Amino acid sequence: MMKKQTSHISLGQVADFRRGLTYAKGDEDVNGSIGVLRSTNIDLENSALDLTEIKLLREGVLVPNDKLVKKDSILICMSNGSYQHLGKVAYIDNDYTYAFGGFMGLILPHHEVVEPKFVYYALRSTEFKRFVESCGKGININNLKFSDLSHFLLPDFDRSRQLKVVTELGLLDSIIRKKKGQLSVLDELEMSEFYDSFGNPVTNNRNWDTMQLSEITSLITDGSHYSPKDDEMGTIPMLSVKNMGARGFDYTDCKMIRQEEYKKLEAAGCKPMLNDVLVAKDGSYFKKIFVHQSEAPQAILSSIAIVRPDQTKVTPEFLCSLLSTPNIYNLVEERYLTGTAIKRVILKGLRQLKIIVPPMNMQKQFSKKIWRINAQRRLIEESVVEAQKLFDSRMNYYFGD
Repeated sequence: MMKKQTSHISLGQVADFRRGLTYAKGDEDVNGSIGVLRSTNIDLENSALDLTEIKLLREGVLVPNDKLVKKDSILICMSNGSYQHLGKVAYIDNDYTYAFGGFMGLILPHHEVVEPKFVYYALRSTEFKRFVESCGKGININNLKFSDLSHFLLPDFDRSRQLKVVTELGLLDSIIRKKKGQLSVLDELEMSEFYDSFGNPVTNNRNWDTMQLSEITSLITDGSHYSPKDDEMGTIPMLSVKNMGARGFDYTDCKMIRQEEYKKLEAAGCKPMLNDVLVAKDGSYFKKIFVHQSEAPQAILSSIAIVRPDQTKVTPEFLCSLLSTPNIYNLVEERYLTGTAIKRVILKGLRQLKIIVPPMNMQKQFSKKIWRINAQRRLIEESVVEAQKLFDSRMNYYFGD
């Protein structure tokens, strides 16, 4: 279907803007009563509010009314060290009593002339991402200005067409989030199966045999500390922690390198092998861990650790699930990190990590359960991909060139 030529209207004509609350670090208090929404409270993948971890302000801190979020407004990240997070948005769908921080902004659409959710979807478009890239660059931190945002152009649809767009995109959005919710349930099921089978892997309340991680693996290393340049003629993926998904790599925007560069990295041990357990080592340490399921040529950077299980002692699925437990995460955070601005896992400490080693027959039974869970997971993931493609296509139809 050919797209009709569309007239446009600027965001500044249909919305007001507010900058967030600036406060001192000493104003935070775990027993406070008013929460402050920050960049971390916007889920980058879903463009939705994440209210699991909210900073609280101590009693007595003055929070003006215009520094509180409003229902049917849009929270936006205005400043961030990571360019990936700049301009990300979340829709405020409730009367929350939350302030929003100084690096954040609030966009308040004029309800009488525009559907607020129409603006929200426009700000999730590829066109808006390009707009942010064109005006948000900084030296140490990337910033957006309201004076720039006000010039972003929206399709000048009449109210009935805006409602049609919001309904259609909202339905697809809902389907995608529901399916991703099903994936979260499967993640919880995997953890439940692990604890039911083996108990707490740190306190070892079932009295299993224990070994150091180095004793049940044939290799514990990280990827290349040298980062080749992205090559438009390259055919082989060069992957970092940012390319890690929940259960495998996302190759969509990964760096590509040529064969000759890859051969050097392969010789240096930077190619993950089938059934390696890959662990996010830098930044988002231990938040992404999966069993590598590919034999295709690819190389990884040092932000990822390779943990190669000795399969006479542990199954890859058992080791992956164990390392993914909150107990191990807390232990690593307490003992095996270095760095200030960017936290990194110390490989020497990781090799010394004490691991429970239940009998192989129990591990294999557990692995079979994980295979069944993963089979369900793959079906849902495929349906998410298809729904996402349709959502992206309709977003481009309404808000693209």
